[in-house]
Amino acid sequence: MIGYVDIISGISGDMFLASLIDAGLSVNKLKKELKKLEIEFDIEVEKKKDVIEGTNVYIFSEDRKHRKLADILNLIEESKIDSDIKEKAKEIFLKLGEAEAKIHGVGIDEIHFHEVGAVDTIVDIVGSLIGIKEMRIEKLYSSPVLLGRGKVKCEHGILPVPAPAVIELLKNKPVVFSSTPTEITTPTGAVLVSMAEFSYPEMRIKKTGYGMGKKKLNFPNVLRLIIGEEIEKDGMYVIETNIDDMNAEIFPYIIERLMSAGAIDAFVMPVMMKKGRAGNLLRVLSTHDKIEEIKRVIFEETTTFGIRCHKVKRDILEREILKVGTEYGEVSVKVGYYGGKIMSISPEYDECKKIAVENGIPLKKIYSEAKEKARKILENRREREINLQG
Repeated sequence: MIGYVDIISGISGDMFLASLIDAGLSVNKLKKELKKLEIEFDIEVEKKKDVIEGTNVYIFSEDRKHRKLADILNLIEESKIDSDIKEKAKEIFLKLGEAEAKIHGVGIDEIHFHEVGAVDTIVDIVGSLIGIKEMRIEKLYSSPVLLGRGKVKCEHGILPVPAPAVIELLKNKPVVFSSTPTEITTPTGAVLVSMAEFSYPEMRIKKTGYGMGKKKLNFPNVLRLIIGEEIEKDGMYVIETNIDDMNAEIFPYIIERLMSAGAIDAFVMPVMMKKGRAGNLLRVLSTHDKIEEIKRVIFEETTTFGIRCHKVKRDILEREILKVGTEYGEVSVKVGYYGGKIMSISPEYDECKKIAVENGIPLKKIYSEAKEKARKILENRREREINLQG
């Protein structure tokens, strides 16, 4: 599963956590896991409508400690939360601490992080990581981050918006500067979304969650999290169908159209279908980006009512093209290697056919001569390599 963070009006830690809850994360399970941190807090969740209905998260605590980064890392390390969440949480807090320290020009151990040390920030970050794992999200994607403008008051005084820590955390990430006169992306939100890949995935949507912001804006203050299955674009796909009610003379034309549409390969096999009927299996090999065009051709040109499509693993030989001179002209020859050894020597059929037709000679004659010339070139090359090594 993957998650796509659709940043409509900025992002904060509580909005991200709320979007996970709205998408189906169990609040009871979340509280149970967060209790392993051994800090005092409570979480309240409510549905709220701001044009769009979503979830609001409120975190309450009497804990007012100003923790240093080391205190937070120790708190996480000594907890009983899952080890993978521990490591990711420490990585995120370290990243946040380094950004704050750089901005204020002090060592990372010298600064007290009021925001970072606050219980709500710890809950936001660790809770979000728990939620990502519980929702089985293996990878995050995100749209560009929306940033506001103006000023914000914090422990260190008046800071410009976007906060310097936000800018630092989002270096080399795509952002959009807006005229919204308030802080809409917080350092906690920025450090969480920095985990994501900033691109637009192709996916099958399974769940959607809306995390509501606390501020009243002139547009919906909401973060949308879309969860689903990623459609893999790499690799090869087989598109196939069984046909038993079509004139077989049409198949060569269909294959020609499929190859023109971008198919890697296409062929027809005789098969015995249900009820003992003889039929044909049309099978096409394609890359992901050509699937829709290939399906369109099959539906247009055949009588089928359904198509099967599945991903396949394809191993291919390493290839080299040799140009060899023959008595009748130059021919391209494909040489296939596996583990550095020659596995196949194959002259290009179309070139051999053209020469055979133009010169009135048997196709097998030019094919055989081209193959033999290529073999001699490869043997001579191998001898030179051996002599150089010796």
